[in-house]
Amino acid sequence: MPTRRRLAGPLLAAAASSSQTRMLGQMKAQLSGALRGTLMCDGYERDDRVHVMGSIAGVLGLRYVLEAKEEGSAHHGLAAASAISGVLDRLKSDGLAIGAVWTDDAGQCGRARRILALRYPSLVFLRCMAHQMNLLMKHVLLDTSLGPTIKAAVAAALTITRSSAKLLPLAKASTQRIYGSTLAILTVCETRRSPLQMCLASLLRVRGALLCFATEVGSAAPLALAPLRQEIFWRKLELAEAIVRPLAHATFILKRDDTSLADAFFVYGGIFQHLESMKHRTGISGFYHNLERRWMSEEQPLFVLAFCVHPRYMKMARALLDVDRRGTPVAHFSSPCLSNAAAGYYLKWFPGDSAAASAVVQQLFDFLTDDAVRRNYLRQVFEGQNQGDHGWPWFKFWSFVEKTGRCIELARLAITLLACKLQTASVERLFKEWGAQATENRNRMALSTMTALTRIKYEHEDSKRQAGTGRSRTTNRVINAEERPRTTAQASPLPLGGASVPADADDTDEDEPSGAAANTLGEWAASLNQVEEDPSEDTASDGCPSFMSFDFKGPEMPELAQPLPTEDVRGYPQEVLGTLSNFRAAKFSLLHLLGRTAGGGYSVDLRDHE
Repeated sequence: MPTRRRLAGPLLAAAASSSQTRMLGQMKAQLSGALRGTLMCDGYERDDRVHVMGSIAGVLGLRYVLEAKEEGSAHHGLAAASAISGVLDRLKSDGLAIGAVWTDDAGQCGRARRILALRYPSLVFLRCMAHQMNLLMKHVLLDTSLGPTIKAAVAAALTITRSSAKLLPLAKASTQRIYGSTLAILTVCETRRSPLQMCLASLLRVRGALLCFATEVGSAAPLALAPLRQEIFWRKLELAEAIVRPLAHATFILKRDDTSLADAFFVYGGIFQHLESMKHRTGISGFYHNLERRWMSEEQPLFVLAFCVHPRYMKMARALLDVDRRGTPVAHFSSPCLSNAAAGYYLKWFPGDSAAASAVVQQLFDFLTDDAVRRNYLRQVFEGQNQGDHGWPWFKFWSFVEKTGRCIELARLAITLLACKLQTASVERLFKEWGAQATENRNRMALSTMTALTRIKYEHEDSKRQAGTGRSRTTNRVINAEERPRTTAQASPLPLGGASVPADADDTDEDEPSGAAANTLGEWAASLNQVEEDPSEDTASDGCPSFMSFDFKGPEMPELAQPLPTEDVRGYPQEVLGTLSNFRAAKFSLLHLLGRTAGGGYSVDLRDHE
């Protein structure tokens, strides 16, 4: 009889090959139309001190796990570019169409993106948005006015929770006596800063009990608990929590798989308006300018275009475009300029089709400036939805528009643009799976075995999602920081009362009932039938505005025969976005786009939709 060790290898290889074949087949079927996949790459250190590069290709709810590769000793930009280029070549050989590549914002990763942007002009190379929110939260910790208060709060929370035999029972008793229930005091972890708001809010919601607790302990209290008796500490902590709250909310949103570039622009705008409304407070100005600096380093036309074509945000986008900015004009921010930029991105993803790119200009211009019936229709179809809703309603909408034969080119562009995933959190969740498999006591597992186990598990999870039996959502949330109502009598446990925040991208919605889907399709058909072309309106070139008569031609595809150097070469050619002279270099200040109008309010208040 063969031993278990002899049988395990062939059985695992056969199961992993079957899972890979099914995942690859599903990806190819999904990418057969206008959809383009997204490649997400990141690095990981195993318990045996081996550095591994993980990669996932994703589109909508599908994930395709690529082989884990051990990283060498070279960590410069050319080495990272060579590794990502190898993954892109592998995906091309597998027959998967990729439209975007996302990495984190480490120095070598940024240089790798700029190098590869010249070699792959049909792809978009961007940085992880969830990582940007994490860096913004790090800026709060480094702020000279708020950093000490936040560090003191974290130290107090750690001191209480670690003293499980003395301080923690006393804190629980005080909370039970004052509020009628015991509420947890949460701490932060080493690498993730998103739970920082939960830690600060967990202290603020029981501040009265903690003040009594610190007073009762008296001189026996550790030095870390001394700030709990100071009123100025609680005032500064309230300000710090108010700043961190929208960032934590944004981090939870941007880590999801179904978040689009439009959601990223919405998040940027919401944080900006939140900070602008409280910029008179001490410690806000530096954070305010840091947010603007990060926004100015993004490829902004991508985000703005996605915001304009996303059905959930179209009404807000039209309101922004209608604002009169003659006093402080925003260069390139107009319906004609955005329409031209849309044609440029169409040629980027679908090179050689100049006629279709010219059609995109007219279609997007009409979509942004005309058609009140369609505007009302969009409001009805997406009424009651917000960015916390899971699923891909934009894909359902634009697929339906494409099938009707109206605005086919614009529908293809919108589907490709909104399908770009904007995070590498999916790869970090992959690292979590690898960490559970290759533990400190089980550290001799080969990378091929680790990849095989992950593929089997991911394929099983995806099949459960499609069957509607996937696991429930996680409890990532922003906690309400208001102090809980006090009571003198014994009461039932009070509700936590936190604001609901979307779950991680691993979670999925329940399938839509068939009747509801049929009704939605019927409403779409009825609404689109009402929007008939007016035969009196001639859209031929004779009546076309000058900005729509441009002959679009895509850039020549470069030769990829020359491999990247194995050694670091200073001054190696790379794309610098700020030096480009085309639409991709256009910049829109958040202050000009979303700042207060002359009347003192916002033309579009993104805070009301959080």
